[in-house]
Amino acid sequence: MQVYLPFFPIGLYKRCDYAILKTMQRQDYPRPEFVRPRIMVLDGEWECTNKSFSAQEAARESFEYRFRTPCLPGGMPHRLTSPALWLRRRFILQPFDTIGTAILNFNGISGSYSVYLNEKFLFSSTGPQSNHIDVSAFVLPGENVLTVYSASEPYSKGITGAVWLEFAAKSFFSFLRPTAVYANQSIYLRGMIAGETEGLKTVAEVALDGKLLLSETYRAAPDFTLHVPLKRLPDMWSEGRGKIFDVRVSLTDGKGAVLDRVYTYTAFKETNVVDGDVYVNGRKVFFKALSDPLYYPATLSKPRSQIFAEGVAKAQASGFNTIYFDEYPSPTELYVLDKFGMYAAIRLPDFTEYEQSYYSLIMRDFGHPCIMIWEPELNNYTAETAKNAYAGIKAKDPTHFVSFGAAEPLYAGDFYTFTAPTAEIPLYSCMRFNGGIMSEKEEIKFKKSHPGLMSAEELQRLPAFLYCEKANIPDFGDKEAEKRFKEDFKALENATGGLSGYLFAPLYDSPKDGGILNYTRNFKAVLFETKTQK
Repeated sequence: MQVYLPFFPIGLYKRCDYAILKTMQRQDYPRPEFVRPRIMVLDGEWECTNKSFSAQEAARESFEYRFRTPCLPGGMPHRLTSPALWLRRRFILQPFDTIGTAILNFNGISGSYSVYLNEKFLFSSTGPQSNHIDVSAFVLPGENVLTVYSASEPYSKGITGAVWLEFAAKSFFSFLRPTAVYANQSIYLRGMIAGETEGLKTVAEVALDGKLLLSETYRAAPDFTLHVPLKRLPDMWSEGRGKIFDVRVSLTDGKGAVLDRVYTYTAFKETNVVDGDVYVNGRKVFFKALSDPLYYPATLSKPRSQIFAEGVAKAQASGFNTIYFDEYPSPTELYVLDKFGMYAAIRLPDFTEYEQSYYSLIMRDFGHPCIMIWEPELNNYTAETAKNAYAGIKAKDPTHFVSFGAAEPLYAGDFYTFTAPTAEIPLYSCMRFNGGIMSEKEEIKFKKSHPGLMSAEELQRLPAFLYCEKANIPDFGDKEAEKRFKEDFKALENATGGLSGYLFAPLYDSPKDGGILNYTRNFKAVLFETKTQK
């Protein structure tokens, strides 16, 4: 599968009460005559039935129920609580959507399931996990039907994660990646054009905050790297300051007519580690993170992107600067963090089994300025698998940190992660070894039983990413409680010295924990409605 940088459609976000969301809603770039849709979100209303159908019947027969996805486990209608369930989503594609590459991203469902597109089998899987499938050979102009057969004991719980389609052209521009280099105040555009380029020209335009900074014209080539000098000191992307440079690249003929046009963006950010501390643009960073859980409530009739953006806005206003993703985020979610100036730490579940898929995603997404940490979760955690995973990710993306889970011994990594009670945190700033304090004899014994383990001296040179055992989230409607929470964060940051992170409080309401939006949610929205069967 080819790797493409995501392209973001205009107008992804509806109006919200936060000033920064209103800024995001603004038209930040001159609207072209024609914009190809690059992402189609398939969350929202799905059809469902617990009748026994074949795959062909499931694509054609009438379904009697409707419900909104994604939903919490237990959120399905009572009369649909059966071991087997058919789910269906219809969507319309334009002809230009079907001539390039189309990727189906299917991020979560309970139990065992099989997925079909236009009556053609795509894949089977078990449990909520990221699936990224090339469906270019299955999509059709006009109406398409995505059907899912879900089987789970004692009953199916429905779709619990995001579903979306991504598109990339195969004619003309087939690849584009921007890189911002602060040292020479320039943006480099690495790209490829499919087809004959004789007599054609490439036009690169760069804008910031809705203002066009420059436009440069180049001779078109099938494989090109364009040097676009800004001729000014770049605005740096940093925490709370989402300065991103919008890029528009057009392919024109000899008369100046536009043949193809693509959009992307980049940002200037410098990350360093000095004496075990992380610095972004020369400023020390302490990660204050909320966890974005696997399950999204479908209790509000709002787009998922709007719910996420509202949560991020409130998290930032409450003093947080990082979102930790339990499942792989969509390009839309990464775009929200890029615009807000928030950091992202991304977990890669079941890494050894699905590593090729994740490598493609890493190659596609590492240019997002928000991304700071990749955290592979290994099925088979040994010294060999850990070192191979670390080397594989760094080969694809040498610019960001790789961190392994807190509960495992450390064989490789750019961050040292561990869990500790808040009261004991200061002890770890000067003496730490794989999640606990060990004497010299204990360390020697532990290393003998774990060949290839990183030594305490090596660990001392790494930043330490801290998972707190318990994170108490106050009622953010209570200003005094919110103030005390921020003060506790500051005290923790001061006490930990070189430790760089503090996780896990939930960003959203989840089945077990109250999230940051817990006090602003309306849980009275209708989850489903019946429809008379024809």
